[in-house]
This record gives sequence, C-alpha cells and structure tokens, in this order.
Amino acid sequence: MIQEKSILIVGGSAGAKIATNIFSLVYPYHKIFYCECFAKEIKTNLLFSDVSESFDFIKQSNVDYFIATGDNEVRRKHYELIKKNTDKEPLNCIHPTSIVESENIGYGNLICPNSVIHIDSKIGNGTIINTSSVIEHDCSLMDFCQISPNVTLCGYVSIGDNCFIGAGSTIIPKINVGKNSIVAAGSVVIKDVPENVMVAGVPSKIKKNFL
Repeated sequence: MIQEKSILIVGGSAGAKIATNIFSLVYPYHKIFYCECFAKEIKTNLLFSDVSESFDFIKQSNVDYFIATGDNEVRRKHYELIKKNTDKEPLNCIHPTSIVESENIGYGNLICPNSVIHIDSKIGNGTIINTSSVIEHDCSLMDFCQISPNVTLCGYVSIGDNCFIGAGSTIIPKINVGKNSIVAAGSVVIKDVPENVMVAGVPSKIKKNFL
C-alpha cells in the first residue's frame, strides 16, 4: 500500500521548479504544495504566501518540506525559522541521475542531475550542488553553500559556510575556502582562500574583500 504524503516547497523561483521536477521523479505519489515561491507557473498554486503561516502544516506527520531559494543567506534564515517552530529537518532533494557515494549527507540539500559526490565526502545542511559538478573523495562542504554547474572539487577540499563557487571552477586538492567567500566562474584555485573574499582568475587571486 502506498502511503500518501505531502511535500511543501518553500521559497525560490527556478529552484522551486527544479525541486518540483526532482520530487515528482523520486516521490511520484506525493502531493506537492508551495510557500513563498515566485515562479510564474507556481504562484497561482501557493498554499501559503509567507513561511510563518506554514508551521502548523509542516508539523503534521505526513508532511515534509524543502527550502528551494537559491540565496544562501535566505535559505539559512528559512531553515532556522522553520526548525525552531516545527523541530523538523527538511528533505534532501536528490536527482536520480546523480551519484552519491557518501553516506555523510545532512538535511535540505539540493543535488542536481549528473552531479557526483564521491566516498567519504561530507555535505552539511542546505547546500546546492548544481548540474554535473564533481565533489571528489574526502571533501567537506559546510552549511548553506552553492556549488554552480560543472564545478570540480578535487580530493580533500574544504568549503566553509555560506560560500558560492562559480560555474566551471576547479579547486585543486587540499585547498580550504573560508566561509562567506566567492570563487568566480571559471577560476582555478591553487591556494587557500581566506574568509569573506572573492577570488577570480587562472590561477585565482583575491579581487574583493567583503569586510
């Protein structure tokens, strides 16, 4: 007997559409509802217009949720607010074509098509790993990061909280990227990246300091 459950997708525009597609593939018998989603295809199907209205719904035993907004900081704030008021963790949203060899995956992560997470890598909570990105063995990604399409993190790379790694970037083995930092698209990172900076180029250099 199939148990009917519901998934509430919170926030996002493109992210909400991506999550809808993945959940429809993975959980074809679940009902999908929306809160604070801005895609034009979804706006007419909102169950809640504000996340604060959704807590009682999420608390139900047959309801799971996922935070789809692409903004790292907004995703964190939504996570903390919902967790505080419901004591429930979000679902992971993992496309069936992705390869996830690690068992050390947190909550509320979006893992897009054809991405790879190799053995003994650690993924925290609320991180986005976009299409065709490769997270090699023994990497560590903290919470609320975004890994853009076609990124390669070689072995033993560490990514701090709230980082953004731009499309097509490569980070060589054993590099640390400090929290709140940005790696611009197409960069090749061969030295550790401090906290709160933007690096760019081949090889990458610090271009901006956020403090």
